[in-house]
Amino acid sequence: MNSKPSQNWAPETPGQGWRAIVLQIGVATLVSGAIAYVATNPQQLAATVAVPVAHAATAEILAAPPLQPEPVTFTNPFDASEVFQFPSGTSETEARHSVAELLLQRARERKDAWFKARHPAHSPPSGPQ
Repeated sequence: MNSKPSQNWAPETPGQGWRAIVLQIGVATLVSGAIAYVATNPQQLAATVAVPVAHAATAEILAAPPLQPEPVTFTNPFDASEVFQFPSGTSETEARHSVAELLLQRARERKDAWFKARHPAHSPPSGPQ
């Protein structure tokens, strides 16, 4: 085994190793900061989106059927498993009002059925006689 130190290595001078590490950390910080800025800059994103698209791809996009608007959904406030659907464009107030009317009608029907089952003798006549 050769006991001579290798000639390819430069002798270390005290105090210079930390400067190289600080320089590398600084460069890495600047590069990652620049990448983060470009990735989150809205004007840069708009410029990226504005890149011209090939004519064939544009024709495919234009030929695609228009998106159907999503129906408005309203969850029953007393039973979260029941979800009502309304046509798109229905306001939340209209949906809430419609659901309230439906739930009131259900309650009235149940009340009448319960009253008839509990008090058959007091049931009102079923029609003109």
